[in-house]
Amino acid sequence: CRESATAGRLGPFAPAIDGRKCAAFSAPLGGFLRILLVDDHAVVRSGLSRGLRAGGGQVVGETSCGQEALESCREGWDLVVLDAQLGQEDGVELARRLRSLFPRLPLMMLSMHSQPSLVRRAVQAGVRAFVLKDALPEELVAATLVARSRGFYLDRRVASEFLSGGEVEDRQAAVLEGVRQGLTNQEIA
Repeated sequence: CRESATAGRLGPFAPAIDGRKCAAFSAPLGGFLRILLVDDHAVVRSGLSRGLRAGGGQVVGETSCGQEALESCREGWDLVVLDAQLGQEDGVELARRLRSLFPRLPLMMLSMHSQPSLVRRAVQAGVRAFVLKDALPEELVAATLVARSRGFYLDRRVASEFLSGGEVEDRQAAVLEGVRQGLTNQEIA
C-alpha cells in the first residue's frame, strides 16, 4: 500500500466529526456521514472528495489499498466507497471481505467498467450502489445517500443490462425498473 491520507493528514483513519480528522458529510438524512474512499489513484480520490463536497459535504477519509481499508473499518465508517479495481487488488473481493467482517457497513462501488458480470459480482458481494466513474457529482451524492440508507442504487447506464441478465430480488428488480424508466429516487420509493 502507498501512504494513506485523511483530511489534514492527521494520521491514518481517524474518523471524527470535528472538521480536522475526517469528513462530516451533511446529509438530508440527518446527521453526518463519515465516508472512506478506497481508490488506488490519488487524483480520483481527490475528485471524488470534491464531488462529495459539491453536494454539501466536506472532506473524506482516504486509502489506496484494501488492507488499509480493512484495518480502517474497525474505526467505524458510515459508508465505504471503493474502486472495482485497486491496482492488482480486486475491489469486488475487498467488498466481499468487508461485508463478511462488517455486515452492516454500507458499500458503494465505483468503476470505469460497465460489464453486467462486474455489476452482478459487486451486488452479490454486498455492494448497495454501483456508479460509473464518469458520473456527475449529483449522481455520486445521490448514490451515496441511497447506499447509506440501505437502499439499492445502480448507475442508469448499467441498470438495464443488469436487469436483463440474471436473477435479482423483487424489490431490487422494481427499483432497477424505475431507474431504467428514468424515475427519480422519490418516485421509485
